[in-house]
Amino acid sequence: MTNVRADIPAKYKWDMTNIYATEQDFDTDYQKVVGMIDAFPAHAQTMSQSAQGLLAMFTDYVALIRIVEKLYMYAHLSSDADTTDNHYLAMMGKMRNLFNKFGVAAFFVTPALIRLDSEVVAKWMEECPELRAFSRDIELAQR
Repeated sequence: MTNVRADIPAKYKWDMTNIYATEQDFDTDYQKVVGMIDAFPAHAQTMSQSAQGLLAMFTDYVALIRIVEKLYMYAHLSSDADTTDNHYLAMMGKMRNLFNKFGVAAFFVTPALIRLDSEVVAKWMEECPELRAFSRDIELAQR
């Protein structure tokens, strides 16, 4: 048995390239998502105005979550693979900060969904059938 990760055969290690081929790809997505998070609060003004505004908010929210979760998984698994590697511990800290930043940027979503009139939402779903994919999210918020 070995205590040094470098001595462990590759076949016994997670293949992180299935998530990001290189750490540069991770950094590229990280920078992209920071920009997306910075732009997200603009939806606070438009999501309650029309079906298209509400759909745009949900579409961007889902896109953000998908990238953030992928980033988190890469950082988390990398950190768990070697809990003594400060580089990956710092990466996890960076991801925790990113989650917090996203939470702050999206704080308005649930209160805005609660304030939506259910008759208006039903009309919007007729007008924009793509919005139906988010009917459960709206229902849960309004409950």
